[in-house]
Order: sequence, then structure tokens, then C-alpha cells
Amino acid sequence: MNKFQIFVLSPTGQPDSALPMAACRSGALGVLNGEACADTTLLTKGLAELAGSVSTPFGMNLGSAVIDGLGPLLDFREKGLEYLIIDDELSELLASETVRSFSKRGGRVLLEIRGWRDGLTELEPLLDGWWVKGHEAGGLVGDESAFTLLQRALAQTDLPLYVRGGVGIHNSAGVSVAG
Repeated sequence: MNKFQIFVLSPTGQPDSALPMAACRSGALGVLNGEACADTTLLTKGLAELAGSVSTPFGMNLGSAVIDGLGPLLDFREKGLEYLIIDDELSELLASETVRSFSKRGGRVLLEIRGWRDGLTELEPLLDGWWVKGHEAGGLVGDESAFTLLQRALAQTDLPLYVRGGVGIHNSAGVSVAG
């Protein structure tokens, strides 16, 4: 049976560790949301607070503004950073030595997609799964709902899928059954 993992993100543009920290302490997986943050100092501070306050794994959603400062952020791998979520527009980072090193050290790399397009399956050897982001989620989104995009992705890949947006009490059972 698959484990139904719940991810909890800090608000878009505010990489405050309070919400991910509470999530980790309650059995969910907290994610520091750096997708709209240009300040690597804030991300480093948030990751340090998470690493120093929880004993469970956590994740980071990577924004395009932190590409140059990525190495020090991924040094948190040994301190609990397990998931690195990279936006589809930054997919060239998947082949970078920094991201490959993170993966070799046991980190999981997910590619966030807002729509399924041709060629995505070619990236699968560099990934541990897909972060499917529906139009109900915060930040930059696509045209499809999370539930519709999830079904489209299920038909294209065997890698694990993680859904962001649009999963609530009325369709969480369906998402769980879908795998």
C-alpha cells in the first residue's frame, strides 16, 4: 500500500519556517517555499531553523532567483533536507553537478509541472517524481486543475506523483486511490 504523504508549504514569497516546522512536528512533510524568493539569506535562515527544530525530513521548493546560491542551500541535505522541488522552467538544473550531488547523497528531486508537455518523460532518469501543480495552488499556475493534471500525468509516467492544489476533503480519497 502506498503511503499518503501530506506536504505543507510556507506561503509563496515568504520562506518563513513556522508552518513547515509545525507540519513536520505533526507528521506531515514541511516545505520551505522559495519559489518567489530572491533572497538566499532568507532561505538559508529558514532551512537552518527547520534543521535545528525538527527531527524529520523536510523539503524546499526552489525559485529561479536562487540558482546562483544553490550549493550552500543543498548542504542542508545532511541536516534533514530530503526533497528538492524544481520548477519545470528550471529543468536544466536537473543535470547540474549540484543537483546530481544532492540526489547521490539520498535527496529526492521532484520536477514541478503546471501542465504536461511532450518531452517531459525524457527527464525521468534525473527525477524521483513529479510535483503536479494545479491552477488552485498559489504562485505561477497553468490552465488545468490539479485533479485533471494528475490524471493526465498518471497516463504518462510510472514515477511517483505529488499533487499541489485542489486536493481537499471531497477528492482526497480519489487522489489516494489513484496512487
